[in-house]
Amino acid sequence: MNVAKLTFILLFTLTTLAFAHETRTLEADDGTQYDVTVGLLNEPIYNTLRTGIDLIIRTTADEAPVENLESSLQADITAPDGSSTRTLTLRPQYNKPGSYTSDLMLGEPGTYDVRVYGFIGEMAVDETYPREVADISEIRFP
Repeated sequence: MNVAKLTFILLFTLTTLAFAHETRTLEADDGTQYDVTVGLLNEPIYNTLRTGIDLIIRTTADEAPVENLESSLQADITAPDGSSTRTLTLRPQYNKPGSYTSDLMLGEPGTYDVRVYGFIGEMAVDETYPREVADISEIRFP
């Protein structure tokens, strides 16, 4: 493989990874800021493959993980049809402080909306993050 092809593949992979998750900075009334990052495990994701929500919460100032939020935050996922919604049970990710997940297998390709809501400390949260799921036929062989 020549250097140009390798460079293109590397840049494409890094770009895909960089945009796979979305981070938003939210500010509490006391001025504390939190970076809330939402994505799906194993992105890019294809329908009918096992995945999960990947929710990461850190303080903006020092990037400290915010733990023990599984009972104060909830997440819903809405299918591309816009009418099928499931409430997810969040749990801490093993050995990843400030990270939470819930197992999923998404049946159809399209845009799913992940809604994260509840509380980070005293701050109310209600944010929706669109996630794109590709058709498994793009990678299925034969």
